[in-house]
Amino acid sequence: MKIAHLTTVDISLRFLIRPQLVAALEHGEVLGISAAGEYVEELELLGIRHVSLDSSTRGANPMADVKTMVQFWKILRSERPDILHTHNPKPGVYGRILGRLAGVPIVINTVHGLYATDESPVWKKTVVYGLEYVAARFSDAELVQNPEDVELLRRYRIVPRERLRLLGNGVDLSRFSPERARSNRARIRDELGIGPDEVVVGTVGRLVAEKGLPELVDVATNLGSSARFVFVGPHDPD
Repeated sequence: MKIAHLTTVDISLRFLIRPQLVAALEHGEVLGISAAGEYVEELELLGIRHVSLDSSTRGANPMADVKTMVQFWKILRSERPDILHTHNPKPGVYGRILGRLAGVPIVINTVHGLYATDESPVWKKTVVYGLEYVAARFSDAELVQNPEDVELLRRYRIVPRERLRLLGNGVDLSRFSPERARSNRARIRDELGIGPDEVVVGTVGRLVAEKGLPELVDVATNLGSSARFVFVGPHDPD
């Protein structure tokens, strides 16, 4: 069996779904399709074959998106995967549609998070929910990570109920264990210049506004010196 996972860039393959890719190796050949970057070599050492989408980008670039979709169509026609699993906003939309049109037997999408909530402007909700509504008609299953998103997708009938599955999130307790944290706590706090009794609020993710960092900075400003805030993650110029 040939299983293809589609993301925008290779950092998503590495940090977002690496455990899924490795687990799928038990069932056949695994392809990671995305823009190539510094993580391709690491993925291929794990046994995951990478197929490059040269024009794929997170930024708003319609011409690049068209080139990406044309190249992805050609990849589907040449690779002919048995399962296509899409991730991220843009690949999640065009990937589901092109995958079904190319005759992929099983098309699956993971909703890692919706780019519009009930508080978003009407125009944004219309665009985001409309694209999700159309793309969901081309998949066999929609795996949703957040319970709130499942409720929203049901309420607005964006995804057929029989295709919705709550996937949830998980933590590797052997890696992120209280014992390991305690052994490193004093050293890391000392490196960051944080006292042993200071309250620390940490966040991990790409350093972009869509992750809620401006709001967290407002909170930090309002709290003043009563807590220390640590932002961990890569820059994302796109």
